[in-house]
Parts: sequence; C-alpha cells; structure tokens
Amino acid sequence: MPSKQLTVAGVERESAARPGKRKEIFDTVQKGLALRVTEKRAKSWAIYYYDPTGKHRRYTIGRYPDIALETARARAEEAQRAVREGLAPDH
Repeated sequence: MPSKQLTVAGVERESAARPGKRKEIFDTVQKGLALRVTEKRAKSWAIYYYDPTGKHRRYTIGRYPDIALETARARAEEAQRAVREGLAPDH
C-alpha cells in the first residue's frame, strides 16, 4: 500500500481510484491512518489495527471533507489508544 505524508492540498488533489476499485494512501505521520478514495473521488478516513485476537481490522473515522486531516489524525490517535487499552476503537 502506498504511504506518504498526507497534506491538506494533497488530500484535496488525490485522484480517483480505477473503476471498480478503492485505493488507500497511508499517512506517514499517524501510523495506521489511511485516506480511502473511490472511483468517483469520494474520500474517507480509516485506521487499520489488530484486535486482541490478532485479527486485522478497519475502523472508518468518517468522510472527507467533513473530517479534516488534522481531526482525522487526532481521532486516529484516540482510536489507537483505545485499542492499546483493549477497547474497541469507537468506545
């Protein structure tokens, strides 16, 4: 999966995914945070984490631009803190 330091301008410019696909760009600033982009350029924020049983999970934070980059990073940190404490990310 591609990763880079996400910026406000970069998120805004991010191109659409190929037809029938969804692409994810991971943020190098906030580990686990990803910008998900559809073929129609709809964008959303998600984090990826491992639950207590070791299963890989995804938690959707919300849609862009409703949730700005800095807010998404803060919510990702809160969700990951909850996971480290053994809670669900949407506690």
